[in-house]
Amino acid sequence: MLSQKDAVWRFGVQSFRFRVLSSILPLLTAHCLAHGDLHDQIAAITAALVQQPENRELYYQRAELQRAHEDYRAALADYEKADTTLSAVQYGRGLAFAAAHKDDEALAAFTRALAATPEHAAALAARARIYVARGETAAAVADFDKAVALAPEPDLFLARANALATAKPPQLEAAATGLRAGLARRGDIVALALALCDIEVQLAHFDAALAVLDRLRAHAQRQETWLTRRGEILLLAARPTEAAAAFREARAALDALPPHLRSMQAMQKLEANLRAHLPAK
Repeated sequence: MLSQKDAVWRFGVQSFRFRVLSSILPLLTAHCLAHGDLHDQIAAITAALVQQPENRELYYQRAELQRAHEDYRAALADYEKADTTLSAVQYGRGLAFAAAHKDDEALAAFTRALAATPEHAAALAARARIYVARGETAAAVADFDKAVALAPEPDLFLARANALATAKPPQLEAAATGLRAGLARRGDIVALALALCDIEVQLAHFDAALAVLDRLRAHAQRQETWLTRRGEILLLAARPTEAAAAFREARAALDALPPHLRSMQAMQKLEANLRAHLPAK
């Protein structure tokens, strides 16, 4: 049987994985849809280069398309024929190197991009992610701090928190502080609030976690998932009576759903989870 500490750690890790997968699925879908016309665009620029072989802007445009097509060798060859003094070119090179798992080269390219344009928020965020992969948490957080100051996007606050939470050793208090700052700046963004809730649980700040969760519940039309999560947090907080009440409310909310919603795989998994926490009828 898991100890409370191990259960809290597993709760946080699983929640972070869910958020990461949820955030990249829309990007993957858009990526697949966009691939269809890349060949035609690359062919058009290649034809133009026959007439304008010294046009460095065309090489840059083709490099961007080659990178989107995941032909990183061709992309990098074209970037080298573009104007490499431009931050956009170095940023593209960095993305191509990173996608090809050449982190040292990517780091150098992003650094060159930032030397040309220090307030390039996307380059700062991209370099921060390379630092995360290298285990250089302090450097990553410094870049994320600059990036969120320039472009306070929710994914940057989340990436910064993830870097801190997964550092060795984890810096959970700093991660929570950054997420609170993100929520104060951007409002109750669900992904940020859930991340903060998970980290508060890992810190054993159960009342704080429940407060974040209840703010989200207040804006939700459906309650079954939120109530289940509330029950799980109350269990971790060693408050079984309140947990059982939350699970019963979750079960009632689930039972009230129409059949076509209850038959969904996610709802069936939720129902199985609730059965594990509630006595059989």
